[in-house]
Amino acid sequence: MKKINLISARSLAMLCILLQVTSLSSATENSTTPMLAYRVTKILSDGAGIDATLNIRFLEGFLENEREIAEIRYSKLIHGNEYMGAYNLQFDRRGQSGSEHRLWQQVRHQFVLPNSAFESSARIEERYFSNSAKFGTRLRVLNRWIKNLPLQNQLRIGHELVYNLTDISASTQRGASQDRLIGSLNHTLPNGNRWELEYQLRYVHNPISDNSIVHQLQWMYVFVL
Repeated sequence: MKKINLISARSLAMLCILLQVTSLSSATENSTTPMLAYRVTKILSDGAGIDATLNIRFLEGFLENEREIAEIRYSKLIHGNEYMGAYNLQFDRRGQSGSEHRLWQQVRHQFVLPNSAFESSARIEERYFSNSAKFGTRLRVLNRWIKNLPLQNQLRIGHELVYNLTDISASTQRGASQDRLIGSLNHTLPNGNRWELEYQLRYVHNPISDNSIVHQLQWMYVFVL
């Protein structure tokens, strides 16, 4: 069973990378989005946990604050699966979408592999925009490979598909919305806190104009209570 899981995980990872690289050839625009994030997390009893996160997203070169994102999340481990629920609030500083209220629910399972692990998760999001009467839902599927490294470091490489389940606007219609190739390096400090450096290569599908590529670089500091 372990051998089958290892082959399946490697095959899926290679397929995700191949699909991402193939899709890049049709993109015509590029932009870079730096982000800073802070998270406070608390492990509760019986496999449960709660955390709160604040993200600040900038335009290129940190010249302008584009968006703040606040989120509170609850998780529970049941029979090897991690179930999560969260409320997410986003403030758009450019005024394009106003504020967005988002609820999401997620299930995640981890497969233990020799000297590493493979995680697969599915998330449903319900999105409400303050300047629009429309209510949108979308699906996010993430598959990633996790490798523990020396000196309390951890490497994560994965692919996420973002798929709109409803139409919200002319540029946000039902169907594939984004393909994200994600890589991150995490380091655990002696006090139990950790920092995470993550890079995302996002291929954005746009039904009314050219598709685009977004490079997102995020640094996060996690306080573990």
